[in-house]
Amino acid sequence: MKPFLKLTKEVDLEEVVSRERSTKDFLEKRRLMAIRLRHEGHTPPEVCNVLGIHPSSLRNWVNSFNKHGLDGLRPQEKRWGRKRKLSDEQIREVRKWLDEGPSESQGCYFWTGEKLMKEIERQFGVRYSLDGIYWLLKDLGYKRIVPKTRHHKADPKAAEEFKKNSRIWSRR
Repeated sequence: MKPFLKLTKEVDLEEVVSRERSTKDFLEKRRLMAIRLRHEGHTPPEVCNVLGIHPSSLRNWVNSFNKHGLDGLRPQEKRWGRKRKLSDEQIREVRKWLDEGPSESQGCYFWTGEKLMKEIERQFGVRYSLDGIYWLLKDLGYKRIVPKTRHHKADPKAAEEFKKNSRIWSRR
């Protein structure tokens, strides 16, 4: 019978412990701990209980370690999902637009999702849905800022007086 989750790669325990202590990445630390515990003779169920992980995660980590060594335990770059529609250079251009605001030739004073969507399609030939534009803005670190609307006949002094004297706003 084949041993369950056997470490086939040579383990330098000092290096494992050193990397475990030095890494700031939580996931890598857990993976290194799993390899260390397995090397010290703990059974897979014990390792899973100590680390609070599913047995399939331990199996994946041990297989990755056996195949790639300690480098196989490092977190990978985001490798799932769809790639961006815009290149890095196009993204820089969009950031520039957002930071500088729209030009007079674009006929608006601030960017909206719809206007940005149309400008990206016009400039780069890339189509986004409105939701896609908002996801892109979120990924780029921009937040939606909407000015607070006020009626043109609103009286700020009357509003403050109402807040002070209204039962809803009283401090009783």
